Amino acid sequence: LLRPPVEPARAPQLTLVTAVALARAVEATCGVRTGLKWPNDLLVDGRKAAGILAEMSADPDRVRHVVVGVGLNVNMEAGAFPEELRGTATSLRIRTGKTFRRVEILARFLDAFSRAYEDYLTGGFKSLWPEWKRRDILRGKSVTVRLPAGAARGKALGVDGHGLLVFRRAGAA
Repeated sequence: LLRPPVEPARAPQLTLVTAVALARAVEATCGVRTGLKWPNDLLVDGRKAAGILAEMSADPDRVRHVVVGVGLNVNMEAGAFPEELRGTATSLRIRTGKTFRRVEILARFLDAFSRAYEDYLTGGFKSLWPEWKRRDILRGKSVTVRLPAGAARGKALGVDGHGLLVFRRAGAA
């Protein structure tokens, strides 16, 4: 539960802040490289290992609070996933062959989150942007974006310094 002193338009950046912190913790604890998929997934070897969800309560001019939830597949075995997820989901155990103490990963995550959140409060998302860009797995990929007017196909060009997806619609100059 966070009470960030930011305007409501900036609150969605907390999902990306959390993702960077989780990537730091997983890499430090498990020795694996991670990728980040905008806006809320952490991948290991191209498969989803974690998801992040943030929900906000706000007035028009201020954030009351943001609740951030993280789900990380730590010690699951391949057979524990539903059949339809076995080709796209993974766990740290599957990727490394090791069993992990969840409390150790949690402690590293909380420490990494504390540092990332402080960086965010003092320097905005731009202070974490280089780390996001280094792990960004969508940049350069063809994607379908759901917009209020319907779905649009195009290319993801990355995430900007405000945490927004930069997208070029197919056929656009």
